[in-house]
Amino acid sequence: MADLFDIVDIVFKTVDSAGTGLPVYKHRAETGIKAEHIVINTTGVTAKPYVNKAPVVNVNLFTHTHPNGMINASHVRAIAGRIRAAIHTILAPHGMYFNARVAFEADLGTEEAEGFDLYNIRVEVITEK
Repeated sequence: MADLFDIVDIVFKTVDSAGTGLPVYKHRAETGIKAEHIVINTTGVTAKPYVNKAPVVNVNLFTHTHPNGMINASHVRAIAGRIRAAIHTILAPHGMYFNARVAFEADLGTEEAEGFDLYNIRVEVITEK
């Protein structure tokens, strides 16, 4: 059964191989990063004897806005589409039950991310023993 770190690793590898062309970080990005990037983190895992559930694995997409401050919707749509497609075909290690689904998506705006627009994809993950 996967623990918190296994779950983040599996989602990280999946998003990293999605062909977005952006660097992907686990847990948090480097300080002062100026390039567009993706950060994978989680709010924790609910552990039970036979089932582990990560209520939310956040796939946070940080993109530059247009010069006028507006979201670059076509750019975000293209990258988010690749991430969604990769999550729908996620491959877990052999013999491990791993069910992941996109539970929520939203543009969270620029207030949360200095100099970036933040688009959040929340992935629900369930693993069993």
